[in-house]
Amino acid sequence: MLYNPRKTINKSIKEGVTVTAVSIVVIQVLLEEILGIEVPKAQVVEVSAALGIVAGALRGIFNWLKHRKKS
Repeated sequence: MLYNPRKTINKSIKEGVTVTAVSIVVIQVLLEEILGIEVPKAQVVEVSAALGIVAGALRGIFNWLKHRKKS
C-alpha cells in the first residue's frame, strides 16, 4: 500500500482531538478530585488542547517515519 500523507495528517488530527477530549476529563479529575486544586475550566481545556496537538503531531511523525522509503 502506498503511503498517503493526507490520510496520515487527517488521522493524526482525529487522534489529537480524541486525546484532547479524554484529557479534559482526566486533568479535571486529577487536579480537582485527587490534588484538591481548583483550576478554571478554560485553563484545563487549553492544557488538554495542547496535549492533543502534541499527540497528533507525534502520531504523524511516527507514521511518516514508519512509511518513508529507505534510502
